[in-house]
Amino acid sequence: MKKQRKENPHLHVGKDLNVFKDTKIGKRCFIVGNGPSLAIDDLNMIAGEDSFASNGIFGLLDKTVWRPTYYFLGIRIMQIRLEKK
Repeated sequence: MKKQRKENPHLHVGKDLNVFKDTKIGKRCFIVGNGPSLAIDDLNMIAGEDSFASNGIFGLLDKTVWRPTYYFLGIRIMQIRLEKK
């Protein structure tokens, strides 16, 4: 029996990203990199805010309550990891 996973509404694999165009006009958002200067306290401060993050951010998710609203995945292995969560 194949395990059924919950659909992620923000996962748009192979889909047209134009669906997001103009959906956040007038609202703020945060683009989160995953470099060495990133602090967990900074992530906790933006919990609940619209945010975008990419690839290596997965390594920090067990240390913070913050979750990005949107993930950018640059390589296939990261997509596979997200789909398993």
